[in-house]
Amino acid sequence: MALPVTSESQFHERRRTMRKGVVLLLLLSLVLAVGCGKQAAPAETGNIHVTVEDHNGGVIKGAALTLTDGTGKATTASSDSEGKASFSGLASGDYDLEGSADGYTTNSTSLSVAGGDQESTLTLASTSAQTSNPSGETADKDVFDGLSSYRWTFSSTEANGVTQQYEGAFEKPDREYILSGTGSSRTEIYKVGTAVKMRSGTGGKWNTVTGDTAQRLVGLHNILFNVLAERYSSITKEGSGFVRSDGGTVNGYSTQKYAHVTTTGGTVTNITAWVIDSGEFSGVITSWVSSETTGGKTTSVKWAFLDLNKPTGIKLP
Repeated sequence: MALPVTSESQFHERRRTMRKGVVLLLLLSLVLAVGCGKQAAPAETGNIHVTVEDHNGGVIKGAALTLTDGTGKATTASSDSEGKASFSGLASGDYDLEGSADGYTTNSTSLSVAGGDQESTLTLASTSAQTSNPSGETADKDVFDGLSSYRWTFSSTEANGVTQQYEGAFEKPDREYILSGTGSSRTEIYKVGTAVKMRSGTGGKWNTVTGDTAQRLVGLHNILFNVLAERYSSITKEGSGFVRSDGGTVNGYSTQKYAHVTTTGGTVTNITAWVIDSGEFSGVITSWVSSETTGGKTTSVKWAFLDLNKPTGIKLP
C-alpha cells in the first residue's frame, strides 16, 4: 500500500531517505563482494639449513638431527656427506635443535624462525678427549690409545725410483709383526711378550734375538702411532692451509680428505691425508701421501693405518 503524501516537503524528505538507503545498500554490497573475492595471505614460512661439525671444523655426516617446535612436534633429518641437513616450510616461531652421532656427545641449540633462510652450525664434541703432546699441539691420542690392534703399511720412493716397503701389525699388549724388503733383502720379525724371532730371505731360519738388539728391531708401531696423532692436529687446526673435502671410503672407513700444496725454492710439496670422520675411530689418519718434486724428480712417502681393532693372529713362528 502506498504511503500517503501529506505535503510536498514530506515527499522530498522520503525521496532523500530512500536514496540514502540505496547508497548504503550499494556500499554494503560492494564491501561484501570485495571481502568475498579477497583470499587471506598465506602464513610466512622459513627454512633452517644446518651444518654439523666437530670441534676441529671437520664435518660430521650421518648425524641424527631432531627439530622440535613450541607445541612439541618433532621433525627429523640426517646430515649428508658434507655434514649438511635442511628443515623446510617451517612456521614462524621458536625451535629446539638436537643432534647426535656415533662417537660424539649429544648437543642442542635454540633457533627462531621468522621467514626466509637461516644458517646454523651445530658442534658435536668427540667422546675421545683431546690431550696435549710434547710439541704443544693437540692430538686426538685417546682414539689411538683405545685401539687394541691394527695393521700398517709404509713405503718411500727416492728420486731415482728405488722404493722401500714396510708393513706390520700390532696387538695389545705385546704382540708385534714387521716385514721389510723383498727377495733376499726380505726381513721378518715377530715379537710376543719379551720373545723376539727374526729371519732373513724368503725361507731362512728363524733366529731368537734378545737384549738391546731385540728392542731396536721392534717398536715401529709406536713411531707411526705418535706421528699420525701429531699430524692429525697439525693439518686440522685453523690456518694450517689444508683444504678439506669429502674423502669417500678409504681402507674401509668413511673419511674427510685434507690436501695442501706449497712451492718453496723450486720444490713443490704435495700432502694429502684421509681422516676417518665418524664412529669410534673418528680423527684417525687412515692414509697419508706426501711428495716433493724438484727439477722434475719426485720423492714420495705413503702410509696406511687400517684393520683397526681387528685380530692380527700374531704368534711366534
